[in-house]
Amino acid sequence: MSIPSDTLAGSGSTYHANMDTADYAAHINTPAGRVDYYEQFHEPVLAHARELAGARRPRMLDIACSPGFELDFIPEDIEVFATDISPDILPEVQRRLGDRAMFFAADASNTALRPGFAAAGMMVNAMIYVPGQMLWTMFNALQPGAQCAVNFRSFNNPNNAVFYDHYLERGGILTEADLKVTDDVHLSVVGLDYRGCVTDDEPPKPDEKLQRLGTQTYLGSVGDMVTLVTASGFEIVSHEPYQFPSPVNPCNEVDVFILQKPAA
Repeated sequence: MSIPSDTLAGSGSTYHANMDTADYAAHINTPAGRVDYYEQFHEPVLAHARELAGARRPRMLDIACSPGFELDFIPEDIEVFATDISPDILPEVQRRLGDRAMFFAADASNTALRPGFAAAGMMVNAMIYVPGQMLWTMFNALQPGAQCAVNFRSFNNPNNAVFYDHYLERGGILTEADLKVTDDVHLSVVGLDYRGCVTDDEPPKPDEKLQRLGTQTYLGSVGDMVTLVTASGFEIVSHEPYQFPSPVNPCNEVDVFILQKPAA
């Protein structure tokens, strides 16, 4: 199995240099802090992890956690490990969650995660940054038979047009790129480049919070999502669309997959 080759770079390690937890909640379109999202997608994954772990305490990995709003719902019987590329946000998350989780800064393409150590995984909004590498890193970290919950935002979903238009009106730029899944399979992806975004002030000023988001990657269809996750080695347990309001779009829609690493 080869690692998919992402051609659009995601955000760098300074992502959260100008964006704390409050800023993130005010600007970013994420379902992470919604209890119904947790109940619908994360709870089943954790229940499966308990069965897989038996008498041991299940380990759960959260990749690209940012402020870690999704971790507020995790029960204490789960041992949580969470990573993010930007070290600036992690002390703030650690103070909020205390010893309920272990946090460390890591790039998804270069982590020190021990292969097969986790009985469960979650990635909330992580697939907008180097999606091929994100899936590979999660697959490698999960033990055989473990599950993870992953969400994607489809570029061609009409419910998401308001989201893209909002940032294009403020200096964002759309680009097209190729995502090499295998030697024989390539997917066309769309990048939303935030590096030219400006504020709503008059006159506009560079929006340093948004600009540090870099470029986000979006697949065009559910079929492309299926192609990517199966090429990464996962089996699909379930797929459901999920709608939620956010700062710039009253009706976002993401596609949420529960994936399973094949049993040994």
